Amino acid sequence: MRAIDYFDKGAEAYADRTAIIDDDSRYSYRELKAASESIAGAMAAAGFEPESPVAIYSPNDARVLFCMLGLLRAGGVWVPINYRNAADANIEYLNYVEASWLFYHSSFRDSVREIKSLVPSLQHCICIDAECDGDESLEKFMHCPSPLQLHNPSDAHGNPDDLMGLVPTGGTTGPAKGVMVTNVAWGTMVELAGHYWSIGDANPVCLSTAPLSHAAGTVAFAMFPLGTTNVVLAKFDALEVLKSIERFRITHIFLPPTAFYSLLAHPDLERFDYSSLRVFLLAAAPVSPDKLKRGIEVFGPCICQCYGQTEAPMLLTWLDQQPSPQPPPEIIPSACEAVDAPAPPSASQSWMTKGAFCRRTNPEKSLPEARSSPSATTNCSKQQRKFAPSAGTTPATLAIGMNSVSSTSWTEKKT
Repeated sequence: MRAIDYFDKGAEAYADRTAIIDDDSRYSYRELKAASESIAGAMAAAGFEPESPVAIYSPNDARVLFCMLGLLRAGGVWVPINYRNAADANIEYLNYVEASWLFYHSSFRDSVREIKSLVPSLQHCICIDAECDGDESLEKFMHCPSPLQLHNPSDAHGNPDDLMGLVPTGGTTGPAKGVMVTNVAWGTMVELAGHYWSIGDANPVCLSTAPLSHAAGTVAFAMFPLGTTNVVLAKFDALEVLKSIERFRITHIFLPPTAFYSLLAHPDLERFDYSSLRVFLLAAAPVSPDKLKRGIEVFGPCICQCYGQTEAPMLLTWLDQQPSPQPPPEIIPSACEAVDAPAPPSASQSWMTKGAFCRRTNPEKSLPEARSSPSATTNCSKQQRKFAPSAGTTPATLAIGMNSVSSTSWTEKKT
């Protein structure tokens, strides 16, 4: 499956449900799908080549999600640009990935002028909120006279290794590198999110206040197959977040710990009703135990934590809001290199192997013995191309199995 197929799953099941709320604007799943098809058709009419890198450079805005879905439907490769970065860092990264398209917000027009002059690979620039410096607005671009009818290349088994994103690393040890995120890596994350973030028959409502160019965009996308209404705030403001949880009956929210601490420190913290919250996801950094305890007291037993990598988005590990009756299983990295070795005495219940293949074993058995025992082994086969969690398979083993087929840098591909 392609990344866009996961959105279409939600759009088909919840066509008339509200998909996005942005200030006074509301868009149903039907409208959002139609907009993504218009964007993709207009890109094809303009000569877009599949697997071309397409950058999005904007503050939080519903149209960021429009463009993300449109470029993925066109077969493009998503290049998220952090608007908080210095201009020279973004220019360096755009040159590194050889971006050919740029969707941007007019508030960054000065930076875009510099980008245009210093990124020679750029061929098309579209301003998402207005006509700007001779570039078409997204509205006008979507309604081009002759958009092309797109061929649907969706295949449940045929395109897991196609690229869907070139996502920058943190740049803490030098210039950011582009990690090639494949359909199978992205799909694994979405499948895991669907398992752990589902709240049964209730209609989920997710608040997007962290940058959509980073983890909040990933969370918003992963929520689409669940028929979620994504409420987009232009920026993080502690009081607006607290108000919005009550106003929109928010069920899901992602924040980094620093923003979480800002909520806890706000003088109006006790004024609002947070009883709708079901999944309050904290990620991106460690959380103070005292702050975590205080958060549970205020927001209820809804706080979850996860760890991920650029190569394995969001859900490499997961700590849910319910206390675990047993300690989590230990992951034995050496099993990746010695799959026929007996389990060490210190091992508990989890092993991993190379490739798109996951295994959970009995620690009393060697791996070959466990391999022959259907009751002790859970496989995510290459033929299945689906990584939905099942009994006996932990999210960590799934994510690590996925990670081993996706962690390739753009430099390696280009060379």
